[in-house]
Amino acid sequence: MLGGALVLTSQGIPFLHAGVEMARTKLGDHNSYKSDDRINQIEWSRKNTYFDVFQYYQSIIQLRKAHPAFRMTSADQIREHLVFSSEYQMGVVSYVLINHANDDKWRTILLIFNGNRNANSF
Repeated sequence: MLGGALVLTSQGIPFLHAGVEMARTKLGDHNSYKSDDRINQIEWSRKNTYFDVFQYYQSIIQLRKAHPAFRMTSADQIREHLVFSSEYQMGVVSYVLINHANDDKWRTILLIFNGNRNANSF
C-alpha cells in the first residue's frame, strides 16, 4: 500500500499493474509473459480477502483525481511547487506541494511516507 501511495501521489502518469489493488501475487513469477493462465489470471476472490487494500487504493485514486496538485503538467510547475524536506530521516520521504500547485484548491499539501516498521515523529 505504501508503494501504491508513492506512485499515485507522484507527478506523471501512474502505472498500476492489474490486480495490485487486490494484492495480486502471480505466485512470485516476476517475468510471467510466457506463463500460463494459472499465473497470469486475476483471482477476483482476492478482492474480498484484501478488501481493505482495495478500499485503500480507491481512496488514493480519489485523492489524486480531486487534487490537480498531483498532476502538474510541466517540469517548471514541479520546480515551482514541489519542495522536498531537508530534514532527512532514515526510511522516510517527505515533501510539500505549495501555493495551490496546478490551481489546486488546497494551498499546501504535505506528504510523509514512513517506510519504517515503527511510528516516526516528523
